[in-house]
Amino acid sequence: MLNGSVVIVLTIIMMGAMIPNVFGQTESNNILDSECKKLEPVNYEVGINVATIGEIDTKTGSYELIFWLSLVSDKIDFTKCPPPAQWDFTNGYVKSMSGEVTEPHFHKVLIHGIFFDEFDFRDYPFEQINLSIHIEPYYPLTSKNISFSINEEFSGLTIASGHVPGYDVGEIKMELSETQLAWGNFPHLNIVVPLSNDSGMVFMKKIFPAMILAGFGYATFFMSPKILQDRNAIIGTSLVGAIFFHAVFLLGELPPIGYLTIADKVMITIYSIFSFSLLSVLLQQKYLNALNHSDKNYAITTAKNLDMKLIKLAPIFAIMIFLGLFLF
Repeated sequence: MLNGSVVIVLTIIMMGAMIPNVFGQTESNNILDSECKKLEPVNYEVGINVATIGEIDTKTGSYELIFWLSLVSDKIDFTKCPPPAQWDFTNGYVKSMSGEVTEPHFHKVLIHGIFFDEFDFRDYPFEQINLSIHIEPYYPLTSKNISFSINEEFSGLTIASGHVPGYDVGEIKMELSETQLAWGNFPHLNIVVPLSNDSGMVFMKKIFPAMILAGFGYATFFMSPKILQDRNAIIGTSLVGAIFFHAVFLLGELPPIGYLTIADKVMITIYSIFSFSLLSVLLQQKYLNALNHSDKNYAITTAKNLDMKLIKLAPIFAIMIFLGLFLF
């Protein structure tokens, strides 16, 4: 019984000894928080260094980026007043964070995220794609608590253009702004990584094959009216090939869009050449069927003259259609 009393007394004494320490730690934390509050609005010099550009899905507008997010401040000791552990990436989400380093005036973390944007394909297949990252603090932190500035020393790219198949990577761009919402204003940092392609290579792969098919259709003007069936076969085969190339190879890379791309305008121009080729064959067939057998030589000569006129008119109308599509 005595031993039990001793244990109880010792326990009470130990708890009493711990209470001042607990209150002391709480008081210390409160003092620390209050000291950090005095520094607000805290200015973070932000640096973004893109390490990897992963998969780019042009249909969904999604892309994968791995980058270092660096924060620099000469006035703030990050070991005492740490920066926010999470940031609001308003156009995507974070898959993982690693490699965190915190020093008195420097903090960095490696972020792996998936981001989304609406790409502009009006210049397709010669388009430039902008991979953007939008960063803001999470509420309740607002512009009253945090401000951003750009740190160019820790910003840039550590990848080669060859790491993004089919694209050349341009210089990273960073812009500061402020998002105004009903519950507060938020500092906003927009990072853009521009991607462009080799125009010459794109032309050879995505425009030149369609021009070859159009050339087959245009070449039928130089064929004899005596072989209209062969001309029809060449025009029909080439036209089907052009439609397949347009619908599957070109449009297959794009999401549903409500405007014409450069590729669409080129293909419409090519379809106009096929239209003139078909028109020539149909008129000649109708004319030859309407004449007597004795007038066949005259009909063939007249048909050849029609071809000679369309040889000149077809390119003119095609150019007019092409220019009209670009102007209106």
